[in-house]
This record gives sequence, structure tokens and C-alpha cells, in this order.
Amino acid sequence: MRDTMRILRVECRSAPTIRGSKLGGYAAVYDEVADLGQGEREMISAGGLDRALATSDVRALYNHDPKLVLGRQSSGTLRLASDSHGLEYEVDLPKTSYANDLRELVDRGDITGASFAFVPGETEVRDGVLVHLDVDGLVDVSPVTYPAYAGASTQTRSRRLPATRQRSQIIRARARVHLKG
Repeated sequence: MRDTMRILRVECRSAPTIRGSKLGGYAAVYDEVADLGQGEREMISAGGLDRALATSDVRALYNHDPKLVLGRQSSGTLRLASDSHGLEYEVDLPKTSYANDLRELVDRGDITGASFAFVPGETEVRDGVLVHLDVDGLVDVSPVTYPAYAGASTQTRSRRLPATRQRSQIIRARARVHLKG
């Protein structure tokens, strides 16, 4: 009898297709100048968000739109942390059509930026740049189409972090804050 041997061909592929249920990145970058247009520039000082982080109930919104809620700090679906680079965020995406659309846009690389809305506090002007030394409150963090801060980022994530713009978008976000107060 003759022994027969079968050869099984297997093709293995590895592709960077993370389809996580979380989005995260940096909504604000410390000590980076943002050009808001029309000659206006601003910057968040390192540690300038720390007090606001302790007192605010921040929402994660898509493009600063209050109709497109992605998560909330008080519900535990949004986590924020300040480190030496800036304000890091991570949000558990809801099972909604707009969150699925956003995940697809982030996975494809169409949306890579982030932003934040805040209530200004103590400021000073340095070399023509408005520097926010201490922010009174944080309103939202948002994956956005046009980030004001080049270093702000958004990406999909498949697991939890360890515990440890356009001008018009910024103006609209700040206007909502001022109208509420």
C-alpha cells in the first residue's frame, strides 16, 4: 500500500483593520499654537485643563453636534485623562447608525482629527497668542473633520486604555457654552 500525503495550502494575511468599539486620541494638545483664522491664535497651557477635568461632566460628540452624542463622562462611556502631551480621550461607541458611520470614516482615514469645547478661564497673551492658563470648564470632546490643533487625533481602539476646525466649529461650540451660562 502506498501512503499518500496531502498538502494543504493556507494563505495567511495580516492587515491593520482594527474595528474596535472605542474611539480615542487627543482632543487637545498642550503648548501647541492653533491658528483660528483671521490672525487669531490660541494655545492651551500644560495643565490648563486639570481643574476643569475635575469639575466638568464632559460629553463626546461627533463634530461638536449635540444631536450626535457618542458618550458621557458621568455615564462611564467617556474617559478623559490629562498627561504631558494633552487631553486624551476614549469613548465607547454607541450602537447607532451615526457612530457606525463615524467608525468607518475613522478606519478609512477620512477623519483623523479631534477637538474640544471649553469655557475660557484665566488667560494671557504671549507674542500675539492667547494662552489659556486655566480653563473654567470642559463641554465636549469631538472627533472632527477639521481640527484646529494639528496634533489632535482620533483613531479606533479595540481595547480600553490603562487607567492612568475649522474656526466656525470652535465658535459654534463656544457659543453653545456661553448661551447656556
